[in-house]
Formats: sequence, structure tokens, C-alpha cells
Amino acid sequence: MKRTLLILVLALSVAAHLSAQVLVFEDPLNGGTKGAEEGGEFLPDGGWTAAEQFGRIIFELPRALRDGSVVEIDVRNFNPTGQIDAPENFIIGLWEKIWNAGGDQNIPNNDCFYMYAGTKYPQFKLKFHTHGFSHHEKNYDPVLAFDPNHTYTLRFEWKDRIFRASIDGVTFLVYESPEADPHDRVKFIELGARSGKNPREALRGPVYSNLRVYAPPPADRGAPSDLIVAAQTPSSVSLRWDPPYEPASSAKYVVFRDGERVGTAGEDRKFQDKGLPEGRYDYTVSVEGRTARSEPLRVTITQPKITAARTASAITIDGALNESEWSAQRAVLRGIAGEPGNRVHAGALWDEEHLYLAVRVLDDEIQSDSDSPFDDDAIELLIDGNNNGGTGWHARYFDSADAQILCRVDERAIHLKLGEKPLRTLSGSSSPVRYAVKRTGHGYTLEVAAPWSTLGIRPEAGATVGLDVRQYDDDDGGPGDAVLVWMSEGPSSTITSAYGDLVLGGPAS
Repeated sequence: MKRTLLILVLALSVAAHLSAQVLVFEDPLNGGTKGAEEGGEFLPDGGWTAAEQFGRIIFELPRALRDGSVVEIDVRNFNPTGQIDAPENFIIGLWEKIWNAGGDQNIPNNDCFYMYAGTKYPQFKLKFHTHGFSHHEKNYDPVLAFDPNHTYTLRFEWKDRIFRASIDGVTFLVYESPEADPHDRVKFIELGARSGKNPREALRGPVYSNLRVYAPPPADRGAPSDLIVAAQTPSSVSLRWDPPYEPASSAKYVVFRDGERVGTAGEDRKFQDKGLPEGRYDYTVSVEGRTARSEPLRVTITQPKITAARTASAITIDGALNESEWSAQRAVLRGIAGEPGNRVHAGALWDEEHLYLAVRVLDDEIQSDSDSPFDDDAIELLIDGNNNGGTGWHARYFDSADAQILCRVDERAIHLKLGEKPLRTLSGSSSPVRYAVKRTGHGYTLEVAAPWSTLGIRPEAGATVGLDVRQYDDDDGGPGDAVLVWMSEGPSSTITSAYGDLVLGGPAS
């Protein structure tokens, strides 16, 4: 009786979950497929199996699966521990961009998830990335003993940053992906072998059938959906989107930037906005003749380079930016947490002995001289000395040539991390890094002088080092209210592949 009640409760729970979703794609895999088949075999009693080493099917979904989506597929003759014949046998993959794994923070739209069997794993290995921020790779053995005569249901779902994987209703993976870029967009499903850059043989033996894909309908079925950045340069952005759920008589689309119409697009649903100055822009798209618009998409346009002029005399570190050589004009615009209310700019100078960095902060909430612009703010300066931030997951973190300088503004304290060593507090005249903070009306400025010898860098005109700048705005003494960043976007500031370029130039003109 208890077992019957448990099954009923589980069934009602699944039904309630699916009630907010609609079936957007299905393929019974019975004698044929809606996907692109490359090898494999359809069986007389239904289902498809990867009969040869690299047999596979790729499904390009009619629209991208967003937050709240579910993928289910039935599998019989499933016995991974008895069917493996390679170090890694591919089973199923969910891809945002086919075969592109999210190892590099600078390349968006690379969410991926895939399931392997293999000689090194008890039953499965699950692995996924998102845009360089999240990397999950772990072995699982959720089934006590596989029954080849039983038809199992594999289910993958993601909602509110939580990704779940289950087999026959038993969840064996619950993973919280990062807020900066959660695992929340799938455009392709791959069964059988994995091809592309890192091919893997198919697990041969399992018979797949009844692929089902569910997704929540949009709030407004008449609006285009899934508006994304397809490509970006320092002065342009290329947008792409899916058609509305509700068919439209017009195949023409209207693109809006910050509420103003900026252009139109046709059936290809692509638009490039060019000649953009540095700034933050909100884009929406509508079908021509309809008022309904897509969900807004925030895009940040910034220049990825700061040129540091060479100064003939040492800079006075007093926070005043009095020297004529200073040009701290590079905007720090990327909001990665909270609602940024500050305006932040950065710049750099250099001589044979020091790298000089400056950050200017204007706080729009400062109304009078009695208001403090500092609160519990902090400024972080990140330096990739040999500018070698790699794109691979293990090749992009701090090495011996990298440095982190953290200034807690209100505390008048500065901290330094060199390479893989821990962050340490610097104090007094013995500190190799000098700094000063000065209030300037509705904000403050920070000047830092870091010896090249401390950074482990040999300066030379024309050389380029990696640089990033972060400003943490805290107006209430609690956790930081907002974070502005020059180039990177992730929660970890030590992902060096995401830094911009600091070029050591000639004398200031």
C-alpha cells in the first residue's frame, strides 16, 4: 500500500511539474528520425541503436530550450557496465552549440552536458560546462543492477540554476550552476557517438526510443523568444532570436535599443548593431505589426585595451591624479552583481621601476559632503604578467606571473596575491605596493604603484600584459551591493583568460 501511495505521489508530482510546460519536440525513433542520422540502425520492433563505432543522431531543436525545460528518452537493452568497449563510450549530449564545451569565458553560448560510460567509471560519468564559469565532472552509479529487459527513462531538467539528472524517477545529480551563466540553454541533442573536436565512440547495445522535449511557454506567445548575442566586437553586437510561439503573418522583425527602434530583420532573424560607443544597452525585438516584445537583453560594449603611457618621472601616489600624463578614461561597465549605481573609469602609466594604476569612482548616491562615498567599497586589480591566460579549464588560473591587488577602500588596507600564494595584507613603509585613496566630490580616486620586481615582470615598450579591474560597491555594510568589472564576467576574478590587454606604450603625448 505504501509503495502504491509513493508511486502515486511521484506521478502527481511529475504531472504537476509538466503542467506548466508544453511538448515542443518528440521523436519516437520508430523506423526513422526527425534528426540527422549518421549510421546506426532502426530495429523492427522500434527504437534506434548505434550499431557501429561512430553511429549517432543529432537533433537540432526547433527552438532553444530555456530555463524550466525537460528532456526525456527511453532506453532498453541498457547495461553500460557490460557494454563498454572503450575508455569512454558516449551515451547522450545536450549542447547549446554542437560540440562546443564551455571552457573559455570569452566565448558565450557554450552550455553543454554529456553522459559517458567507460572503463574508468562504475556506471556513468556526467560532465558539463557553462561559458567558462562552471565545470562539473563526476562519476555516478545510480542503478543497483541493470536489467537489459527493462526500459529505463533518462530525464534531464534545469530550472532556477539547478540541473537535475534522473533514471526511472530516481534523481542522482542535483547541481547548482553559477548565477553568472547558469546551465539554461540547449539547442542540440546528440545520441550515440560524439563527433566534432573530441570524438568518442558510441556505447553500442542500448536501444533509444521516444525522445520527448518539454519547455515552458513564454509569457507572451506573440513575442519573439530566445534573444541572444551571437557575436560581439568592441563596437558592435550581432543578435539572434527564435520566432514567436504564436504564428505571425509577417516575417519581418523590428529591433529596439533602449526602447528606440534601430533597425529591422527578415526571416533569418539576425541583426547587427554597429558603431556603438562604450556603454550598456538593452535590446528587445518584436514582429512588425505587433506590440509584444521579447524579453530584454542587456549588452555591454567596452574596449578591451588600455594603453599605459610611459612617464619620464616618478608618479606621486596621493590619489589626486595631478600628473598631466594620467588619462584614466577606460570605462568599467560590466555589471555582474546587483544594480550598479557607480560610474567607474581606469587608466595606467609606467616607468622602468613601477606600473601605476588609477581608478576613478563617482557614486550617484552621494548627495552632500557629509555622505561617505567609501562605505565598504573595494577595488580589485588583476594582472596576468605573461598574458598567457589559456582557454582550457585548467590553463586559465593564476600562475607565477600573475598578481591580484585588492584595496579595501574604507579600511585603507591593501592586499596582494602573487601566483598561487594566498592573499596577504600589506602595511606600513615595508609594503612594496604603494597606494592612496582620495575623496573627489561625489566619489573617490585610487592610485597604486606596483614595482615590476614585485610583480615579476620585465617591462618593455610595446609589451602587453593582461589586466582586469573590479569595483565592489557596498552602501550598507553588508555583502557587496553591486560589482562592476572592466572585462571579465564570472564570479572568480582569477580567470586570466577573460582579462583585457594593458599595452606598455611610449611617452605621453
